[in-house]
Amino acid sequence: MNREIDLVASSDEAEIDSEFLNINKIISLGVYLGWYMTHHGHFLTESLSRLWCFEKFADNPNIKFIFHFSDRTGERKLRPDHAKILSLLGIPEQSVEFIEDWTSVDALFIPEQAQALNHFTHSNLAPAFNQIAEMASKSAANTPDKVYISRKNLNFFKIRPFNETEIENLMVSHGFSILYPEQTDIEEQIRTFKNAKVICGFYGSGLYNGLFSGTNAHIIVLTGDHSRLPPMHHFLISYLTKSRLTLLNCLVPLEYWRGVWLDGRVVDAFLCAEFEGLANAQTPWTWWPNPPDAANDMEHQIMFHHAVIAACDDRPERYRPLLQRLARYAKDTEAALDLIAEVWHLSRYDARRAELSRHLVSLSAWVLGIFDWEQAGDFEHAVTNKLKAVDLSNSSATAYADMYRACGFVTGIDAWNSPDSQSADLHSDDH
Repeated sequence: MNREIDLVASSDEAEIDSEFLNINKIISLGVYLGWYMTHHGHFLTESLSRLWCFEKFADNPNIKFIFHFSDRTGERKLRPDHAKILSLLGIPEQSVEFIEDWTSVDALFIPEQAQALNHFTHSNLAPAFNQIAEMASKSAANTPDKVYISRKNLNFFKIRPFNETEIENLMVSHGFSILYPEQTDIEEQIRTFKNAKVICGFYGSGLYNGLFSGTNAHIIVLTGDHSRLPPMHHFLISYLTKSRLTLLNCLVPLEYWRGVWLDGRVVDAFLCAEFEGLANAQTPWTWWPNPPDAANDMEHQIMFHHAVIAACDDRPERYRPLLQRLARYAKDTEAALDLIAEVWHLSRYDARRAELSRHLVSLSAWVLGIFDWEQAGDFEHAVTNKLKAVDLSNSSATAYADMYRACGFVTGIDAWNSPDSQSADLHSDDH
């Protein structure tokens, strides 16, 4: 390959031995569009950024639109929703080519990039998004005037609000319809954004469909200081579409990196002031933590979500410190042990449950005050002795019996499940 590159770099003429370069694909007329990003937000903001000149090339069956593929592991094809977006520009899927090897193009057009995520955009790109929106809106289907873009159904490891359900209920009370992009046809999404007068949502790719919004739309981005950088591209979208933009600082600062908490009081007050007048503001939220003690309840929920998901994903380096903090926050030892038992229940389908049991047993020892196993004597007896003194619920007792058995303990843990468990000696003499 180095020799091939040297040959190309040192040649003063365009005449290169195509046989020597092993050219496998020859294209007569091509338009280079850069990298194809499978991620929807990056597709809109970057993969479409060279199509400001789409009118010159659309509906021409002789032109191939050329991408490099950004995902090395995925199948070399367009996502169905992206294929649909390109078709609305007059670019059928069969006109798209992905190149991975030496390719000869007789005539290649390379439009300049008109947009880069969080860096710049150019007004010349607006007609392309307008065309997509117009074509998608030919249907006479009704769309809501006010729409909230929810992230509730996203994968846990995507950044999303922990209290999205409560925020959804708040938005509905203010007359918003809820849109789940991952469950909605792409044309319906585009049509909704184009026709909506008010669009609200947590910042991110879901709101990048704002590129299809109308000139008079008001886009409200729920954001805050959880990110070091402001959501710059929402400013660029507002510039490109001439829509109104509001950044509402309503995030509760959390130290956990895959989730946020939205302050519904801030959202409620803004919506009342903006659309209804402050006199209609709702009464204080019952689910919102009132300091000082109730604030811990919120953090409990957040840490518990992280701990459970990380445990089920076999990531002990994540869930162990989180569960330790969770146990430390618990109101008493029984509550901390109940939480560990709940993790065990929730991970019942985990293929590596035996390994998980060892982590949870060690964590229960930590909760019970057994910090130095070497000085604890017989660790198995020390843990079970302390555990039997705790007033566990039947569900938790069953979980610990199962958990300790999976860990290889041979003491009489089954005695917890018997009627006289309070007086029974958990130790078996023949183990």
